[in-house]
Amino acid sequence: MPCAPNSRATCRFISSHEMKILLTIFWLLTWSKLTTAANVKHSATLKRKHLLSQAVQHAETGEEREVLEFLVDNMPPPDVDSLSPEFLAENVRLALQVRRLHNCDDSFR
Repeated sequence: MPCAPNSRATCRFISSHEMKILLTIFWLLTWSKLTTAANVKHSATLKRKHLLSQAVQHAETGEEREVLEFLVDNMPPPDVDSLSPEFLAENVRLALQVRRLHNCDDSFR
């Protein structure tokens, strides 16, 4: 793009070598952000899988395992980091006992 006729700015076109350098820098910066985001997501997925595998060991029934799986899959990240598998399994067990005790049907789902 040509410079404006009355402009004091010095016009200079970017050489193809300089353009390659700029594009390489841009690509490297973009790539590093993408890989960092992918690593964070992968790490969170591994934490969820680990928490679920430990919590399921404490489950006594298939229903408890199903509820634990739903709970861990939909749990916010701070809870994944702070809640123990024993705590989750016990609370799921108690919640299902209360549900059965009060004859709650599937309409609450």
